[in-house]
Amino acid sequence: MDSRPVDGAKSDYSYSLGKVTRRIAEDRVEIAKKIDLNQDKYISDKELKHYLQKPEVDVLRDPDKVSVDEEKVVKEYKTFLSGKEPAEIKNYHSYEQIAGELKALETKYPDLCKRVSLGKTFEGRDIWALKVSKGAQGDTSNKTGVVITGATHAREWPTAEIPLKTAQELVTGYDKDPAMKARLDNAEVWFVPVINPDGFTYSKTESSFWRKNRRPIEKTACDIANEGNIACQAVQEDKIKGTGVDLNRNYWDGNKEHYYLYRPPGDTPCSTWDDFSATSDSPSSDTYRGPEGASESEIQSIRNLELDHKNIKGVIDYHSYGRTIMYPWGHSYENAPNKKFYVELGNKLKNVMKDNYDVMQSADFYPASGSSEDFHQINNRISYTIEVGRSFMPGESDLGRIVEDGYNASLVFIDAMIENKV
Repeated sequence: MDSRPVDGAKSDYSYSLGKVTRRIAEDRVEIAKKIDLNQDKYISDKELKHYLQKPEVDVLRDPDKVSVDEEKVVKEYKTFLSGKEPAEIKNYHSYEQIAGELKALETKYPDLCKRVSLGKTFEGRDIWALKVSKGAQGDTSNKTGVVITGATHAREWPTAEIPLKTAQELVTGYDKDPAMKARLDNAEVWFVPVINPDGFTYSKTESSFWRKNRRPIEKTACDIANEGNIACQAVQEDKIKGTGVDLNRNYWDGNKEHYYLYRPPGDTPCSTWDDFSATSDSPSSDTYRGPEGASESEIQSIRNLELDHKNIKGVIDYHSYGRTIMYPWGHSYENAPNKKFYVELGNKLKNVMKDNYDVMQSADFYPASGSSEDFHQINNRISYTIEVGRSFMPGESDLGRIVEDGYNASLVFIDAMIENKV
């Protein structure tokens, strides 16, 4: 077996990629130590799969529940461990390119498009939205409102491509296709291709499997609960607890009666042993919920968009992966009061997709708190979370099909919201 080191890799840890042994990058060694069960400094496929299947890691998902290309996901993660840039990155837009595409649409089609900054991230990037509607530069709030988002989680690259593609097709089709014209005459559609600009950029340039945003965590929920306690403050001062919040665990509308959707009863802020499923109070966790509900500027921006615009009837949040169309509730196995509608519309979305998607309640995927679909449902917005594809970074041929499926599903969703059968 060839044991030649990868260029630039310095650690003694290694893994196999086909018939070649690759070295793990120095800055990934702490992760390698967690994976290496027998501590022989060699990551076997068995050890890697065991690690990736852990709920708190949430990388290699249960094939009994969702559609997964296990071999591709493992290969993607091995590339991450090596510190190398994924070859697939050439198929995806950067944050800057997406921002430019949205601006170009506004410039070329000013009567149909308006680019709006919903807010700023910790690192100063704009959270760009594109309002698409006939007469977009003016007030279109008399029309049915729809929101379509992507890239809540940084590593879910395909999800940014779907809102961008859908916006482009709606606008360019307005003068050619009566169905497209009808949509923009009757709807106000907000596209937010990248909810998480900082994390998305970091994933593209530094660490491909990064999931959260990039805000340093100086105070946790426990710190806030113990403010005024001098003994606690002495321990807590001048320490960065971690970096980043899982934005899809941070949703809260500010209504105290709805706080349980962010932090369910029995889940206390100063411990992790009682953390709700797939949600953590540890800042080092990929599923860290944040110090408070809606603590993150990204979630505040989306919340303000969706609650301040009373005409918004429905939201699709694209995630990856799993080929699932999910509806509320996510925090509970109880049925949403409008479950019948969700299932019927979910099947309509499924029927326009070339790949085989499953329609299921979000909690059946896995229960989680602070998620978008529960935030939307409690505020009377129809909400789907659609997990696209079978890995985080599909290649060019798979990506084209994934984006086409998302585009087709988005059109069906927009039409259903216009029909007002909710």
